[in-house]
Amino acid sequence: TLTMLRDAAGPSFAAADMRGAVLTDSVMPDASFARADLTGVRVEDVTLERADFRGAVGLGSVFWLDARLPGSNLAGTRLDGLSFDGQLQGADLRNASFR
Repeated sequence: TLTMLRDAAGPSFAAADMRGAVLTDSVMPDASFARADLTGVRVEDVTLERADFRGAVGLGSVFWLDARLPGSNLAGTRLDGLSFDGQLQGADLRNASFR
């Protein structure tokens, strides 16, 4: 569980196995989740401005509640089955799959 991370600029979770992790009450601008396994992750009240999710797997199974991802890169990701409560303004969703 990661909670109460404030102004944690640029953390890298690239290629991390984060299955079942919980991220709450945090602000992490420029975070990288590139190629990470996010299957079953719970994200609640988290701001991930300009986060990089390219190549991440399991995004469709993430529980997103009050998540803010402005300017984040979700290009080419599989968001199949996505249930999202939050903000995606300015996010790059080019070639993302929403089946």
